[in-house]
Amino acid sequence: MSPLNGPTSESRYARPIWIEVDLSAIAHNVGVIRRHVGAATKIFTTLKANGYGHGLLKAAQTVESAGADAVALVALDDAVRIREHGIKLPILLFGGNLVCGETIDAAIRYDLTLTVHDGHSAEMVIDRGEAPLRIFVEVNTGGERLGVAPSEVAAIVGRLREFPHIEVAGVYTHPGVPSGEGAVECVDWQYGRFLSALGNLDDAGLEVPLRMASSSKMLLMGDRMVLNGVDPGNLVFGLDPGGPGKFDLDVRPALIALKSRLIHCHKPERSKFTDQAPFPVRDGMRVGVIPMGASDRLDELHCGEVLVRGRRAPVLGKLSAEHTKIDVTDVPEAEVGDEVVIIGCQGDGAITIGDVTQRRGGVLSDVAQALPRPLPRLYGSEGAA
Repeated sequence: MSPLNGPTSESRYARPIWIEVDLSAIAHNVGVIRRHVGAATKIFTTLKANGYGHGLLKAAQTVESAGADAVALVALDDAVRIREHGIKLPILLFGGNLVCGETIDAAIRYDLTLTVHDGHSAEMVIDRGEAPLRIFVEVNTGGERLGVAPSEVAAIVGRLREFPHIEVAGVYTHPGVPSGEGAVECVDWQYGRFLSALGNLDDAGLEVPLRMASSSKMLLMGDRMVLNGVDPGNLVFGLDPGGPGKFDLDVRPALIALKSRLIHCHKPERSKFTDQAPFPVRDGMRVGVIPMGASDRLDELHCGEVLVRGRRAPVLGKLSAEHTKIDVTDVPEAEVGDEVVIIGCQGDGAITIGDVTQRRGGVLSDVAQALPRPLPRLYGSEGAA
């Protein structure tokens, strides 16, 4: 049985809510990606958003042991944290930080690879001093978020190369990958723009060792856009990222379950103001309460039902900040302390992330990334977390 209040001494006084993660699935998925891209291609495992909700530090330790070549993420504090906890892999900081003196100093101190995404960030790197610094240049090929225009890449790289303390180690792009009609053609157009930028570098005699365009969505479109680096995120955790890709990779979901416990059960006795009740009350009804609510992002994580003793119990009414009411009328033996499964399996019942996305829309990674960072996580192998 899972612990009442989570897996560690730090969480012994936490509310009974926890997440179960299969680390062996993450290791398996890194191996699948390695076989797909080949030994010569560098795998930058993307662990943004707290390792897609699975827990950053354990995910980083697992991908390092599984043979990943590097870690990529956005938040500077996350990068510092995993470095201070012993991660020795190269760490790429994607665009998303203010490129200023403090950020550059942290990149130097913690041996991080910083992203330059426009002329301003390039000049900030140049002006900071002469301490050795490794950078990647991001190219905006159509994602319309961050990045140097393809026509300006050679000029930016050439400018950076004027300073011997700056190592331009790579260039990458994050194409926008839509769904629906014309999606493949849109990706092909963006990839063509990236190849054009790379061609301009070659024509100018500017050698950049690593070239990367394929995230999870593009890997599922096959291997034709795999250069000598890839930066998968969703696939590392066995999540379908959406998009037009149909290529089948044998990845396994790393998220086993999101669980809580019943902390209260009662039969409503209401003879007045029934129209003002927080949910429709009926004769013989039995209501349970779990200590997880809107402040825990439960509205983004449930499918409208939960599992109690292997049977589905509907979620009732609007979520409170830290409590949720469920209808356990059809589970008459339910009692305080019973495990409640929001995502996962229990007995003969199952609620998948797909069930949640069917209710709320989006893709599987939206649900995983909504898992609150402070919740305790239990780590193990499938079926034994």
